[in-house]
Amino acid sequence: MHLQNDNLVIRSAVAADAAILGKWWRGGKVMAHAGFPDGLSITDGEIAEQILTDTDDAGRRLIIEIHSVLLVR
Repeated sequence: MHLQNDNLVIRSAVAADAAILGKWWRGGKVMAHAGFPDGLSITDGEIAEQILTDTDDAGRRLIIEIHSVLLVR
Protein backbone atom coordinates (compact mmCIF):
# COMPACT_ATOMS: atom_id res chain seq x y z
CA MET A 1 0.00 0.00 0.00
CA HIS A 2 1.19 3.49 -0.76
CA LEU A 3 -1.09 6.50 -0.43
CA GLN A 4 0.22 10.02 -0.79
CA ASN A 5 -1.35 13.45 -0.58
CA ASP A 6 1.14 16.30 -0.76
CA ASN A 7 3.58 15.75 2.11
CA LEU A 8 1.56 13.00 3.86
CA VAL A 9 2.35 9.35 3.07
CA ILE A 10 0.75 6.15 4.36
CA ARG A 11 2.72 3.12 3.23
CA SER A 12 3.33 -0.51 4.02
CA ALA A 13 6.21 -1.11 6.41
CA VAL A 14 9.38 -2.53 4.89
CA ALA A 15 12.19 -4.50 6.54
CA ALA A 16 14.27 -1.30 6.79
CA ASP A 17 11.64 0.04 9.23
CA ALA A 18 12.38 -2.75 11.73
CA ALA A 19 14.93 -0.74 13.73
CA ILE A 20 12.59 2.17 14.46
CA LEU A 21 9.62 -0.14 15.09
CA GLY A 22 11.80 -2.19 17.45
CA LYS A 23 12.76 0.91 19.39
CA TRP A 24 9.08 1.82 19.83
CA TRP A 25 7.82 -1.71 20.53
CA ARG A 26 10.48 -2.40 23.15
CA GLY A 27 9.59 0.84 24.95
CA GLY A 28 7.00 0.57 27.69
CA LYS A 29 5.96 4.19 27.27
CA VAL A 30 4.83 3.53 23.70
CA MET A 31 3.39 0.05 24.28
CA ALA A 32 1.63 0.61 27.62
CA HIS A 33 -1.60 1.57 25.83
CA ALA A 34 -1.61 -1.89 24.21
CA GLY A 35 -1.17 -3.67 27.54
CA PHE A 36 2.63 -3.99 27.49
CA PRO A 37 3.91 -1.48 30.06
CA ASP A 38 7.39 -3.03 29.87
CA GLY A 39 7.39 -3.12 26.06
CA LEU A 40 7.78 -6.23 23.95
CA SER A 41 10.73 -8.59 24.00
CA ILE A 42 11.38 -8.67 20.26
CA THR A 43 14.47 -8.13 18.12
CA ASP A 44 14.76 -6.00 15.02
CA GLY A 45 15.43 -9.20 13.08
CA GLU A 46 12.19 -10.76 14.28
CA ILE A 47 10.29 -7.61 13.30
CA ALA A 48 11.90 -7.61 9.84
CA GLU A 49 10.88 -11.26 9.39
CA GLN A 50 7.29 -10.44 10.36
CA ILE A 51 7.21 -7.53 7.92
CA LEU A 52 8.52 -9.72 5.11
CA THR A 53 5.69 -12.20 5.70
CA ASP A 54 2.93 -9.55 5.76
CA THR A 55 0.60 -10.68 3.00
CA ASP A 56 -2.80 -10.02 4.54
CA ASP A 57 -4.00 -6.44 4.02
CA ALA A 58 -6.03 -6.62 7.24
CA GLY A 59 -2.93 -7.30 9.34
CA ARG A 60 -0.34 -5.36 7.39
CA ARG A 61 1.85 -2.92 9.32
CA LEU A 62 1.58 0.64 8.05
CA ILE A 63 3.89 3.62 8.41
CA ILE A 64 2.68 7.23 8.40
CA GLU A 65 5.17 9.89 7.32
CA ILE A 66 4.86 13.65 6.99
CA HIS A 67 7.56 15.59 5.17
CA SER A 68 9.39 12.23 4.88
CA VAL A 69 9.61 11.99 8.69
CA LEU A 70 7.91 9.21 10.66
CA LEU A 71 5.10 10.69 12.75
CA VAL A 72 5.46 8.53 15.85
CA ARG A 73 8.66 8.85 17.86
